[in-house]
Amino acid sequence: MSAGMLSFSRNVLRYLASPLASPTRSISFRRLVTRASAGAATEERNSILVNWSNEKNEWSKFHFDWLRDNCPCSACKHPDYNQRLLNTLEDATPAHVDVKGSDAVEIRWKDGHYSSFSYNWLLANSYCHSPVVTRPPAAEKREITLWDADGMVTPPEMDFNDILKDDKSLLTLLKSVYQYGICFVPGIPPNNESMLELAKRIGQIQNTYYGGQWYMDAGDMVVSHVSYAKAKIPPHTDCPAFCGVPGLTYFHAIAFVDGKGGCTTLIDGFKLADTIKRNNPEHFALLSKVSILYDIEYKNVATYKARRYTFTLDDNDEMSAFYLNQAD
Repeated sequence: MSAGMLSFSRNVLRYLASPLASPTRSISFRRLVTRASAGAATEERNSILVNWSNEKNEWSKFHFDWLRDNCPCSACKHPDYNQRLLNTLEDATPAHVDVKGSDAVEIRWKDGHYSSFSYNWLLANSYCHSPVVTRPPAAEKREITLWDADGMVTPPEMDFNDILKDDKSLLTLLKSVYQYGICFVPGIPPNNESMLELAKRIGQIQNTYYGGQWYMDAGDMVVSHVSYAKAKIPPHTDCPAFCGVPGLTYFHAIAFVDGKGGCTTLIDGFKLADTIKRNNPEHFALLSKVSILYDIEYKNVATYKARRYTFTLDDNDEMSAFYLNQAD
């Protein structure tokens, strides 16, 4: 039997994969509820200014064009797909604006349509605001576990057949991958088709230059990629030069020939980022603000280039992705 490894875009640096086995780890959930409170909301010429009730004197501005375009009612947003149903070029002139309520901003537009925006929703979607705005956390926040050699002796594990047959097992797998960035799947038959079956159980396969799958045989004497060379490969994330960097990456160790090497080293990229941010904040800031050009060429057939921030941050300055590949 063989094992597979799933690596999520959280991201995990790795060497070439080899199977590991360990007990199942559990995932915990925490429900956080934060209520946004507006101290004062005032109507301006083409926008609404909201001053939040906190000690930092934070504020947010919402333009009427943006508010009309983002009306959350079922007539403007499809209740099942959350896609817009309105013409975004319609007149966004308000006929009446009520900013006196403690729970929401209410607007009646000139065409007769009515919109209501809760302060919680406005704070979560603030786009034009004071230098720092403390946003409320999501209603349900999934914990992620940062780990290193001392913090996670045994990675999470899910059985291959359970994932294929049982939706609850599939959900547990996805939660584990979200929490840890990796998950090991023992029991995969030693063939190429089984990993494809697992991948399709989770979602659509994204084709790259290599196609849907990349087969690597250590016995291939034609060195067409650094992965085929005998040199030690440092920890890295895959394909940063591609426009669409893979989100979930699957590695299937079908067979291991006699010889040395082939060991796997895994590093939690988010743990690395957290350590650098705490111990060397100026280095963290540099790696999150200066992008790196990744450039790779395949036998004069195709060239891929893309710029990536080593530490990619979201609007709340929280880590959203990590990219590092010394070979590219």
